[in-house]
Amino acid sequence: MSPLTAHQIATATGGRVVAGNPETAVTCVCTDTRAMRPDSLFIALKGETFDGHEHVEKAGAAGATVTLVHLPSAACRAEDDASHAARGTRHAAILVDDTRLAMGRLANFVRRHFVKTKVIAIAGSNGKTGTKHLVHSVLSTRLKGSMSPKSFNNDIGVPLTLFAAEPGDDFVVVEVGTNHPGEVRHLSLMCEPDIAVITSIGEEHLEFFKTLDGVRRENADIVAGLRGDRFVLVNGDDAGLRTLLPDTTTFGFGDCDHKASNVRSTLDGPSFVAATPASPIPSARMGDAGVA
Repeated sequence: MSPLTAHQIATATGGRVVAGNPETAVTCVCTDTRAMRPDSLFIALKGETFDGHEHVEKAGAAGATVTLVHLPSAACRAEDDASHAARGTRHAAILVDDTRLAMGRLANFVRRHFVKTKVIAIAGSNGKTGTKHLVHSVLSTRLKGSMSPKSFNNDIGVPLTLFAAEPGDDFVVVEVGTNHPGEVRHLSLMCEPDIAVITSIGEEHLEFFKTLDGVRRENADIVAGLRGDRFVLVNGDDAGLRTLLPDTTTFGFGDCDHKASNVRSTLDGPSFVAATPASPIPSARMGDAGVA
């Protein structure tokens, strides 16, 4: 991540610097004091079973130079800790309305300042993590980039993925998940992808989405934040997806732009012939650069 000052962070998140030096800079973001690095921004998140505001002092001792909080008392503790450890010259505390929402605003601010890094967002009910690894594996043969670790696919994981991108990266692959209606749209508007991929749709979280079509509509909202030429790649074997997103590039086994055939599974792994609009790619194995 390119360096950001406390003043820039406060402006991006709609907060205000309430303690310390507004020109204090950070080079990374962390939400876990156990993984703190020097010159970090510590975001004090609050959940049902944890509260990062209780660890502000520990974060400062571990290397955080700026803290983002939504409890005024925590901001005061952060400044007290800074005045003892750094004489109030390097530490800063920013007060916001909600640290989780502010984290997303900051992630969008960081994304909009990517100079060359293309964002590839992957949605769908199944296969997101595997597809993410395949895309990263192929692109890494020629380009420099990163991907979301593990299944970092919610409103905490997506920001952390964007924050981790280096200024010289060519790409970052973001996994976008959902449990409730509106989450895919929110994350798409946050990461503003250059390329969007929808893998396959299944009956997930029907207590909230009600029907399979509801799941489709939720994942189709990955296009909400698309920028530029709006390149979208979807599972063309899903007729419902093709209806929702008609002007897209398709992949699958049927009448698709990119078609897989002669699929085999051996001890060496699965293989298939990938036919593209230009020419077929014979006997591609999963994980090979040719699969792209």
